[in-house]
Amino acid sequence: MPSAADTLRADAERQRLFELSPDLLCVANFNGKLEQVNPAWTLCLGWSAEELTSRPILEFMVPEDVEHSLRVGEKIKQGEVVRGFENRYVCKDGSFRWLSWNVHPSNDEGRIFAVARDITRQKLSEQKIHRLNRLYAVSSAINETIFRVQNTTELYRQACRIAVEQGGLMMAWVGLIDPDGERIAPVAHWGDRSSCLETMSLTIDPDRAGGRGPAGQAFRSGRPAVCNDIAAASGDFAYKTEALSFNYRSCAAFPLTTEIRAIGVLAVYSDQPNYFGEEEINLLAALAANLSFAVESHQRERDRKRAEAALRESEQRFRQLAENSKETFWIRDLDKQEVLYVSPSFERMWGRSCESLYQAPSSWIDAVHPDDRAAVVKTVRGPTGGYDITYRIIRPDGDVRWIHDRSSPVKDASGRIYREVGTADDITERKLADEKVREQATLLDKAQDAILVCDLDLRILYWNHSAERLYGWSANDAAGRSVQMLLHRDSPAFAAATRCVLERGEWVGEIEQWTHEGKSLIVEGRWTLVRDEFEHPRSILAIHTDITRRKQLEQQIFRAQRMESIGTLASGIAHDLNNALAPILMSTDLLDMTVADVRSREILGMIRSSAQRGAAMVRQVLSFARGMEGKRVSVEMGSLLEELRKITADTFDKSVRVEVQVQPDIWELDADPTQLHQVLLNLCLNARDAMPGGGIITLRVANEELDRKAAERHLEASPGRYIRLEVEDDGTGIPQDLVDQIFDPFFTTKAVGQGTGLGLPTAQAIIKSHGGFIEVFSQPAMGSRFTIRLPASSSQRVALPPIGKRETPCGRGETILLVDDESAVREVTRQVLETYGYHVITAANGAQGLQVFAANPDAIDVVFTDMMMPIMDGREMIRELRKLRPAVPVIGASGVADDERTGPVDVLQLLAKPYSIEALLVALAEILTP
Repeated sequence: MPSAADTLRADAERQRLFELSPDLLCVANFNGKLEQVNPAWTLCLGWSAEELTSRPILEFMVPEDVEHSLRVGEKIKQGEVVRGFENRYVCKDGSFRWLSWNVHPSNDEGRIFAVARDITRQKLSEQKIHRLNRLYAVSSAINETIFRVQNTTELYRQACRIAVEQGGLMMAWVGLIDPDGERIAPVAHWGDRSSCLETMSLTIDPDRAGGRGPAGQAFRSGRPAVCNDIAAASGDFAYKTEALSFNYRSCAAFPLTTEIRAIGVLAVYSDQPNYFGEEEINLLAALAANLSFAVESHQRERDRKRAEAALRESEQRFRQLAENSKETFWIRDLDKQEVLYVSPSFERMWGRSCESLYQAPSSWIDAVHPDDRAAVVKTVRGPTGGYDITYRIIRPDGDVRWIHDRSSPVKDASGRIYREVGTADDITERKLADEKVREQATLLDKAQDAILVCDLDLRILYWNHSAERLYGWSANDAAGRSVQMLLHRDSPAFAAATRCVLERGEWVGEIEQWTHEGKSLIVEGRWTLVRDEFEHPRSILAIHTDITRRKQLEQQIFRAQRMESIGTLASGIAHDLNNALAPILMSTDLLDMTVADVRSREILGMIRSSAQRGAAMVRQVLSFARGMEGKRVSVEMGSLLEELRKITADTFDKSVRVEVQVQPDIWELDADPTQLHQVLLNLCLNARDAMPGGGIITLRVANEELDRKAAERHLEASPGRYIRLEVEDDGTGIPQDLVDQIFDPFFTTKAVGQGTGLGLPTAQAIIKSHGGFIEVFSQPAMGSRFTIRLPASSSQRVALPPIGKRETPCGRGETILLVDDESAVREVTRQVLETYGYHVITAANGAQGLQVFAANPDAIDVVFTDMMMPIMDGREMIRELRKLRPAVPVIGASGVADDERTGPVDVLQLLAKPYSIEALLVALAEILTP
């Protein structure tokens, strides 16, 4: 029986073995708590003995192994010995270790004695071998698929499927670079959660989140990119959160490349961290290289087949083209000096068989016209670099044809010219047509009209000499340019004319065009649509006759006729208007002598002013309608313009400034200064109204001599010396569509009540009565310039002295025969004359007046008669009075003082209605004074 000392020594030995054992030894209770562990536990897991014995052993296990370990623990509690049981434990540093257990329960003591051995390295080696075996199988399967599947997209999909199903990976996908060279677009995928690719935006740009993952890195570097621990990756890792949520723990990407460039990536994912070791990476990289090679091979095969198909199609097209073309195609071998091919049209063109050319390659030269043969031989047998020549041939039937022959050299890979290809075209018809065109062009260049031809895109093809003279562009400048932009600008009339000629085949009419200098022309155009031999529209022939001068003359004639018609109308109503105004004016003068209160005199003054204004308007109408012959004196234009400047300075707004420019040594001018003043003032008022924001009015006067050519541009002008007056403003200008209307009576653009429309017509009538004419140039927003030309006088006249104010003369009982068909005029005139001391006898018309005069011709001192009356007018009555008493004094009155019906009548005075009392009394006093 061992002694106590032996027992103690044995216990000490066991304790020493317990502490020094490399295996993990422990004593645990049935509740799963460690009661005693040896130091090997700390060396293996990193936890201290106190930490290991303070918590249940289950808390140190990898969570995925807990359930299985509990089932084994139930067996141990039932007294079963367990050997070789394996599970994993978490180390203090976060890693885990594999342990293999041998467990012996001790029911008597209620404890478990266990021995565990660290088999981590063995397990990892086993897993690695397993992974590599599976990847080898994947590589083999994919290589077999490469030879079997020819569709590239399907090959990608099958590769992904094999990687997942046979390789044990969670997911695999292939992405190709898109055409813009930035985005990686997935084209095939397989595996768990592969739908996540739909939400991912992958790129090769390292500055964007989608380009900082393994896929972008692999594409940019051309080498594998691996992340063996996604959980530990930096925050820049693209889609890290999504990857972890799908239980992806590691991933790798491999570039897909061809000889030329990278085309995409192969990416694979595992649920195990540190899955991709060196062997795995090398194996998958080789797999990606095989895929790349297969894709490139497929592409080459597709390119080869397309090239072969294109070559066959090209050969077929060439043969169809060559055998059906009017041109002759030929190919010549320079080394063998033989014709390899000539198209069938050679027989039609040369009148010789193709076989003759194959047998004797130079026989075609024998057909060349003798006059052209030397030049042709020199060209075709010279240095081989291609040629382009035109010559004549003589066919066997004697027909002479023109040939346009072209050739080009063909080089081999070394750059040596070994073949020559060419075409020959029969251009006989074209040569004849060109000759005919040249003859026609010579005739067209002699034509007086501008003749041009443009294509259907309105580009100019032909431009004759008359077109050069008319428009100012040479034929070279005009060729190829748009006729619309050159001559018509953006004209709706041109668009309508073009549409008409294209739809109907021709257009005839008048249209506005523009010259090189920007001058406007009016031409009479005749456009014809020219068709080819198939009746297809080919070009447009246009013949233009310049009718600008004719249109200007027509406008001037129409304007003159319009003014004459308006003058006739105005003369007809002027007499009646003046008859209506005459009694009003004379009545206010009579009442003014009898009315004493101020208010009544103010009313009379207002009535008189209104009547005088009406009379002035009638005179203005007559001025523009029939012209006005005033008193002509020698006018000093500088003084007249300076006086006008002072008037405008006092009356116009200060924002309007009037400047005067007078040329030295101005010629003499015979004119009515009052009428001329009226003309210039009217123009200045219009200029002021055209500058609501202010501006400058410039008055100019200068000498000008018009020659015959310059005078022909104006209907009213004749060659000679003129005084040129200009009134220019920088106002709003006049729209072009209104310029021709501004001289029409009563035409105005001003608001109602602001203008009568008589200012410019009156000015024109006054200028015309002085033998001059007026022109206007205006552009919107650029102001207006009115130019007046008045004939310079040939001799100087003396200005008339001013007439002083007279006392109103009275009668001394003389008898006046008053003849007027207007009762109001007759009655008021009678009262005026009687008031001023005359005896008055009245008559209602010429016949009645003649009857009264015939009753006692010697008792009548003066006959005062209206010139326009019914039954018998004033002129006819005076003629009869002269028969009774040839020397009887007669004063005439007319609402149209310059009417031609009053001109030849022998009267001592002719008063214009409405006349004032003073004018009538002065006229009578002058006649009755001895």
